[in-house]
Amino acid sequence: PTAQPSPRPTVEPTPLPSAQPTPVPTHPPTRSPTPWPSPAPTETQAPSTSSCPYTFMACGDSISGTTIKPACGQRGCEANNFLVNVFEPTSLFFSTCYAGTKFESKLTLLDRCPAMADAQVLQDQDPQFFCGYLRFDAIPLGSYWLKLDGVDEGEEGDYQITLECTPSPSPQPTPLPTAQPSPRPTVEPTPLPSAQPTPVPTHPPTRSPTPWPSPAPTETQAPSTSSCPYTFMACGDSISGTTIKPACGQRGCEANNFLVNVFEPTSLFFSTCYAGTKFESKLTLLDRCPAMADAQVLQDQDPQFFCGYLRFDAIPLGSYWLKLDGVDEGEEGDYQITLECTPSPSPQPTPLPTAQPSP
Repeated sequence: PTAQPSPRPTVEPTPLPSAQPTPVPTHPPTRSPTPWPSPAPTETQAPSTSSCPYTFMACGDSISGTTIKPACGQRGCEANNFLVNVFEPTSLFFSTCYAGTKFESKLTLLDRCPAMADAQVLQDQDPQFFCGYLRFDAIPLGSYWLKLDGVDEGEEGDYQITLECTPSPSPQPTPLPTAQPSPRPTVEPTPLPSAQPTPVPTHPPTRSPTPWPSPAPTETQAPSTSSCPYTFMACGDSISGTTIKPACGQRGCEANNFLVNVFEPTSLFFSTCYAGTKFESKLTLLDRCPAMADAQVLQDQDPQFFCGYLRFDAIPLGSYWLKLDGVDEGEEGDYQITLECTPSPSPQPTPLPTAQPSP
């Protein structure tokens, strides 16, 4: 024979097939065949522009528009959403602190379309500013959504909004210091303080003590523009106007308030010492709207000048209010006022000299 039989039988014979089919299938049959997996991961459907209207916004943009419903278009403007895409770690600075913003605005940064139920707030606007100002370090790359609306429900109007950007600091400390320390100490040590006090103070003392800063920013209900009329003022501005009641407009001019926003420590120099000022004016700097009962005077004008001149080191960031009126009650007239700015000195001494001495 072709194959010789083995001398011994197999241990277990091969089982014969059953005569009847198994009563229960191994897996219950599905109604339709299993679909083939897609070659790429499924992408969640992004909200459409109809369900989530938005405007693209990029670093350096300045956008003007309105939240007034009949004028803002068919796409809707209940929220006025702005979409910002971040491709590298970036610090974002949004602001509506401009004369083009005609209502009390509010800014909110979210991680997705504000119309989505699971949208999370990443940052609210800074409560130290009497206008829309929001700063956020966008470390994770991706899309961010900014929502612009009114502080109070139903508040609306024209706006101007900008976005400025700077490289964002790294979330973890760098392994090496930014500047390497010098191998040798400076040639001359810092001189010791004199044994006797100086006969004349470096700066003339203020009339009132400097107020202690609060441990947390005080959130005070901001007055509306109707109860506290004001004009935006920025570094380098020169503004002409009048305090004469019949000529200064419906908003009132009893105080002629100017709102100044400080985004970094700055020395402010206000002046009405110009030929355009036709009366003896007085300047007062306050921490909030002068019409508010709890407004505190931060600085009066310099009494050494026979005109309105006021200097103030604005170290805490936020909004400052300047009040312009007459030295005597009822004194009024035309004015010209300017604001010049310089970087403010640091409140604490620096640990190292600004410039290293040459070897």
